Amino acid sequence: AARRGWSVFAFAPLPGRVLAICAGGAAAGGIALAVVLSAVSSVTGLPLHTANDELMSIEGLSPLGMALFALIAAGTTPLAEELIFRGLLFQWMRGRLGVAGAAAISSILFGALHWPSGQALWAGLVGVGLALIFNRLNSLWASIAAHSGINALAMVLVLVLV
Repeated sequence: AARRGWSVFAFAPLPGRVLAICAGGAAAGGIALAVVLSAVSSVTGLPLHTANDELMSIEGLSPLGMALFALIAAGTTPLAEELIFRGLLFQWMRGRLGVAGAAAISSILFGALHWPSGQALWAGLVGVGLALIFNRLNSLWASIAAHSGINALAMVLVLVLV
């Protein structure tokens, strides 16, 4: 990336409607996956998916704190994670291992990053979806929009349900 510049990240422009579909579809899919994993956890007793403590504690934030948390959770975090996991890692491995191998390994590492919050399996599965979205549309904007949509909807649901 240092040698080739920003072009290595594949920031191909996409129409706004495509980005909206990515954000909305991924948000719905991410929440559906969380519900399924939580249900399986309840039935089996296996800790497949737990609540994210950082997200659950936002209700006590001031309006400014909430705005900053929203900017970080739905803006800068998806941007940074997508730059690393899809923009660099997935693309680099895709040339060596193919789409399936690159999606699997980058998603396992993405899930491992989320291990401390109890979201490892969920994040790993979401990572596969983000890799496939990126691969299909060949634009990091698509996976950033999808990631942002998931995080934004999660924040809204916590505020409404907690």
